[in-house]
Amino acid sequence: MENNTPKRGFGRTMSTSEKVKCVLYSLVILLFALWMGSFWPLLLIPFVVDIYWTCYIPWTWWRNIENGFLREVMSWVDAIVFATLAVWVLQNFFFQNFQIPTTSLEKTMLAGDYLCVAKYEYGPRKPITPLSLPVFQHTIDVFGMNFGKSYTDIIQCDYERMPGLRDVKRGDIVVFNYPLDDDSRPVDRRENYVKRCIGLPGETLQIIDRQVYIDGAAIVNPEQMQSRYYVYTNGPAISTAFWKSLGVYTRGNNEQLGRDIDELQVAPAASFFGIEPDSITGQYNHLYTVIMTAEKAAVVANRKDVAWVCLEPLELESYAGVFPNDPAFRWKANSFGPLWIPKAGAQVELSPENVALYGRCIRTYEGNTLTQNAQGQYILNGEVASNYTFKMNYYWMMGDNRDNSLDSRYWGFVPEDHIVGTPIFIWMSIDQETGEFRWDRFFKGVTGIK
Repeated sequence: MENNTPKRGFGRTMSTSEKVKCVLYSLVILLFALWMGSFWPLLLIPFVVDIYWTCYIPWTWWRNIENGFLREVMSWVDAIVFATLAVWVLQNFFFQNFQIPTTSLEKTMLAGDYLCVAKYEYGPRKPITPLSLPVFQHTIDVFGMNFGKSYTDIIQCDYERMPGLRDVKRGDIVVFNYPLDDDSRPVDRRENYVKRCIGLPGETLQIIDRQVYIDGAAIVNPEQMQSRYYVYTNGPAISTAFWKSLGVYTRGNNEQLGRDIDELQVAPAASFFGIEPDSITGQYNHLYTVIMTAEKAAVVANRKDVAWVCLEPLELESYAGVFPNDPAFRWKANSFGPLWIPKAGAQVELSPENVALYGRCIRTYEGNTLTQNAQGQYILNGEVASNYTFKMNYYWMMGDNRDNSLDSRYWGFVPEDHIVGTPIFIWMSIDQETGEFRWDRFFKGVTGIK
């Protein structure tokens, strides 16, 4: 008996498996559209219906190719296209890989840690530059060769953030796009950085003698916070093996953190530290600058061959390079502020001091023109203005490695549209000095790390 059931179209008979998949995937797309707050994902539902029901589009046409080699090639193309789309969705809305390249968060997070970053925690940004290849941040670098940009900015979308599980909290380790990166790149294509959030929108931050204060109250410092110490010996040099056993870097791509200062450099510091050369040899003993925790500094101080250990004196710090890099603000990295952190909807007076502090936020991050006329009045977007109301929230990020961290003390605020996400676990860790795997850090959770 002839089967009159059409093989395609809405009259096609669906199997139970096809019905379940069609409904399930359509429901997932609907929920995703509701989460995203956009109808665009709903355009995928007709394709799902066609794949599992109507079959108008010959999705697997390549399987009928008689040439075996070409059929095999097309099977790989099909798999690669599907994988690329899947990774694009996962990377833009859910997870992203990030490697810690520097020691700025040591000893909490180590250089060479590979992190799984959750974007859904704070809510993922809707893709600002949607036409981009996954995995590559801004350039296609393969085996040391640069093949150009990994994105095209033909289509650029405004910043919008989808609902998240929570807001950024003080103490969170946050991955974000570097604010001072090349302004010619779209925000979401700039370099990724990772620091700890110290200050929140609307708060006033101040650093007094290394201690951070928020709204006048001292905050709890990270458990593994590091500082720069000076170590002076009784005579002999301290072995590299000892520094390594203490977890202090001595070479490699990182700044030499356990560094024996050359004798010619010791002499100028001698009067400051009150040290004198040996009465017989006329030479100074070994002076080290070492980045370490207070606990490890105590271990060093207990050595018999160590005369003394002290924190780097604040007098040795420089004003150079410290935000906002303006003569009106003589701030140092460990003696800083007070500084108010901008909050969406809050207003500031346009004055020379405030423009020095918030000018980049107004011009670069929020896309305004701000100039001054001959009468000294401020011209905001072509009109005379005396105040400015912020459109976005801003955050203050610092490294746990306080004296060896390029952070907000040097480049200022992190706008909310630069926030990428927060790491949830370390999936791999490689010691950058030895190249060895740090197996004890594999799949170690980041949540709860203080």
